[in-house]
Parts: sequence; structure tokens; C-alpha cells
Amino acid sequence: MKHKFLTLLVLPALMLSACDSPFIDTGTQKKLTVYDLDSIDNRDSLETATQLTVKARFKRNKGYVPYVSLEQYASFYNSHFDKGIVSTVKNEGIGSIVWTIYKGEDLYFASEINLVAKAVVLAGSLSATFKAKDNPQDLTVLSYGIQTEYDGQYLSSRNYCYYDFYGYDIDYIRYNGDYYLPLTFLDLTYCDDSSVYFYYNYENIYSAYEVDTFSEKEFVIDGKEYTVDSQMKKANTSTYMPRYLKELNANMFFYVMDNFYGLKEDKGFESMKSLCRNKYGIYDAMLSDNSALRAQAYADALSLLDDNHTALVSANDAWGENEFGNFRYARNCINRYTTRDEITPLRKSIYQRNNKQVGDIVISNDGLTAMYVLDSFIFGSSEEVFNNDGSINYESARKVDTFFDILYVLNYLKTTSVKNVIFDLSTNGGGVIGVLMKLLCLISKDNKSVFYYYEGSSTQLASATSKIDINDDGEYDERDCFGNDFNFYLLTSDCSFSCGNAFPCYAQIAKSAKIIGKKSGGGECAIGIHYLPNSQYVYHSSNLHIGNFNENTEVFTGFENGATPDISISSFNDFYDVETLNNLVKNSQ
Repeated sequence: MKHKFLTLLVLPALMLSACDSPFIDTGTQKKLTVYDLDSIDNRDSLETATQLTVKARFKRNKGYVPYVSLEQYASFYNSHFDKGIVSTVKNEGIGSIVWTIYKGEDLYFASEINLVAKAVVLAGSLSATFKAKDNPQDLTVLSYGIQTEYDGQYLSSRNYCYYDFYGYDIDYIRYNGDYYLPLTFLDLTYCDDSSVYFYYNYENIYSAYEVDTFSEKEFVIDGKEYTVDSQMKKANTSTYMPRYLKELNANMFFYVMDNFYGLKEDKGFESMKSLCRNKYGIYDAMLSDNSALRAQAYADALSLLDDNHTALVSANDAWGENEFGNFRYARNCINRYTTRDEITPLRKSIYQRNNKQVGDIVISNDGLTAMYVLDSFIFGSSEEVFNNDGSINYESARKVDTFFDILYVLNYLKTTSVKNVIFDLSTNGGGVIGVLMKLLCLISKDNKSVFYYYEGSSTQLASATSKIDINDDGEYDERDCFGNDFNFYLLTSDCSFSCGNAFPCYAQIAKSAKIIGKKSGGGECAIGIHYLPNSQYVYHSSNLHIGNFNENTEVFTGFENGATPDISISSFNDFYDVETLNNLVKNSQ
């Protein structure tokens, strides 16, 4: 799940100069209806999802790419805005378009697109202007029992995001005093902040909070069922993707990766376009008439990054691009998947031969050390967790929610002689940050967890300090945590990734647990998602980094390098043997 970054309402200095260079091709006009797929259930009539109609423009002989003004695009969000929100778009001189959002006298969001400087600046938060319950995902359980205080600052003199679109062939139409830009460019620019996606499928414009909705949700038109993708395939009248659409798709891909990929410095490149064009020769294949070759080129470009948070998803076969071969994983990804495939059955076989188990809890013969697998960080829905009277159904809750599962395990272990608790994160590939925040409180001595988020494009740092209430007494105190009851240990490997990596990193810094096993696998960035104009979407490490901030030196350090074990274990055969681990932890105390 994408984490919403703390909003600091600071307006950047919008001082870019401009001179006009209008395009002669003013295009043709076509009315397009915008539909909100999140407002309807599966197989409902599409008409009930109608939001508004806009007069888009299309360049001659380029009917697959709609151009809309920034004012039109901003209007797409009207149904999401909270009461009292005033969204305004103005042309501030030649080639400069400014979008501001106020609530009363408070400025929540400001952005400028400068067509001469070929840059976008953005400050504040677009999503902060949305209605409180606008997101269709049920987050009630995630927020249950936790209090979080946020604080923030900028780590440089720049207090805004800066996105450069020079060199990506982003053109525009000048018509009746307005600038019309490709819808896909506007959406790729602003969806990263809003988490709402707007997509043109050659028939209509659709919006959704989750990109999978475009492929999966079915709706009814004139008695027939469609999805965004099936309708897109039906509306496609060409055998081969036209050259202009292939070029736009490639340029939008490079624009996204150059501006929104968070690990460029770690991966040692500045320009994804240069990497694909000059170093690896992938660019020409992106423009191929062979759809499989074209799609494989995108997959190969992303595989160069060797990043488990980054991959290509081809959602439909409107252009045949779902027929590409394989995502060719690079060395680190291959090693991680190979290790996971090796240790998963090994763990199962070793656990099964232990004759002192309580359910899935493995306990040493002397009763002092317990082991439990913690493979993900997930949360359940209200329906799954709460009874009709609002009380918690713990039996069902622990099956769908990691926090309630670990809470159940720890409450049980308090009735035993166990003093050392080992959580097995060796195959934990990540999950939801909010669940992780709860677990860090749970294993602490002072019922406290501190997270740091760094937004690389704006140099904005936020801290999130949390505490929990597990006994529903309204107090957030040491009776709600277990750090004074047990010695905690986290078993990690290279497969401990993303949240599975952040958990041991934060626990080690807070001294709430010791790390045993092998170094954890990194993955410091939250996941970003961008939907390309040809229906593919890209998951990638975003500009939002998770790590630690030294208050004295004011230096942020990400967790990409993982957590180094306090107790190193060289052989996986010893990883899951509770007697071996019991001796190791007792000797370390």
C-alpha cells in the first residue's frame, strides 16, 4: 500500500520565464465522458459511474491520444474534494499554467507546468484535499488501536517537487488561449501524489484508486459486460501500434523512471533513456512493430535495475503486448528467489521434526525459547475482524491480520515459561507499513515506534511516532506492549525484503530486538505505480524512502543495505533448529 506523505503547506516560488511557441495543429474536438469505477460495484451499469464530460482535443491522424487542458484535468478531481475546497487553474503568462487548491485561506496544493522550461513544480499534497473516506479501501482495522503523531521538515532549501520533462517530446496544442497536453502526461505527473489514476481506453476516461480495477472490474453498457481493457481492445482499429503511440509510450516510460524512480543513485544511472538507448541498445526494440519484442524490451529495461520492487505488468492484449516472454530477473533478484525456494521447504521439514509445537509455535525443549513465522504484514477488513456489536473476533482476526495474529501468539506465550521469542522473517517479502508500525510498538519496552519517511523529489522528511492500545482501556502505556516480558529476536535472510527489511532495521535501532541469521535484503522505498498509455503499468521503487534520521547530524540514511545481524548464522540448516537458536540466544544474553 502506498503511504500518504505528510503535508507541509509551503508554496514554491513559481518564477520560471516563458515565451510562446504554439503548435499550428489545433486538432479536432471530441467529447469524452469521465467515469469513476470506484463508485460502482461489479457488473453495475456504467452510466451510474458518470462524473463529467470534457471536450478533449486530438491531433489529426493521432486518435489514440487525447489532449486536455490542466483546468479540465483538475476538474476530474471535483468529486474527490472535501467541502470548502477551491481548485483553480490559471495561465500565468505565456507557457505557464498554475494550479492551486485552497480551503478557506489555507493553501493546500500548488503546481506549475512551464512549457518553455519543460518542468513541473509541485508543493503541498493533492490527496490532502480529498474527502476523509474517499478511498474505497476499508482502512478501519489498520487504524484501530494506534495513535500516530507526525512532524516534518525539509532537508534542503528546496521545498517543492521538481519534475523535468525536457527531452521526452511532450508536445501541446494551443487552442482558444488554453494549453492542451496529453492526458497521459498529466496523469503520470499527478497520480504519484493523488493515488488516483485516470486512463483513456479509446472510448472513455476511467478513474480508479487501484490500477488493477481497470482490468478486473466489469461494468454493463447496453446489456453487455465490459472491462476497461476489453472495451479498449474492441475500440482498437489497428493491427499495429502506430509510431506516434509507440514513441509516446516510450517517452512516458522514461519520464516516469527518470523522475519518479527512487533508487537511481543506488543503481548508478541518471537517465533511463540513456541507459536503454546508449548502453544496452533496448530503445529500438521499444519502437518495434513486433508487439512481443516491444513488450519484452520494457521488461528487460526494468530488469536492468535488479530491484524486487520494480516490474512490468502488461494488463491486456489490445496491442498484443501481453504475449511477451519472461521478466528476466537480474542477479540479486534471482538469488533472492532461489534462496526463498530453497529455504521454504527446508524450514518446513525442520519445523515438522520438532516434537514440541503448539499450533505453529515451535518451543525449545527447555521451554525458554519460542519461534514463530512472520511472513507478511497484512490487515483485514472490518467485516473480517469485528463482530456485529463492534467487539473484535480474535479467532477470525488473526487469520487475516498480522497484528492480531502476533498479539494472539504473545498473549499465549505469557502463559508459558518462554522468555525468548524469535520471529522468523527469513521469507518475509513485505506488506503494509501501518501494520509494521503496530508491531514495533508491540515488541517495544515503552510502547513506542518511530518511523522516518524521506520524499526524495522534495527533500521532505517526516517522522511518525506511534503508540498502541491493545487492552481497549483508552490508555497507551507500557501495559500494551511486550518488550518487558520477552527478549525479542528477528531471524532474517536476504529474502527479508521491504517491510520485512524495515522491521529488523528499526527494531535494531530502537534496541527492542536483536537480529539473528543473515543480512536482510533491503527494499527501502515504497512502491510507486504508473499506468502507461498502451495499457501496461509499471511498479517501481518510488521517491518515498524509509530509513533512519540522525537528529544530531540531520542526515537521513535509507535501509537499502539491510540490517546486519547481531548474531550471525552461516548455514540455513541451523536457521530453523530451535535448539541451536536457543543456545545462541542464551549465550548472547
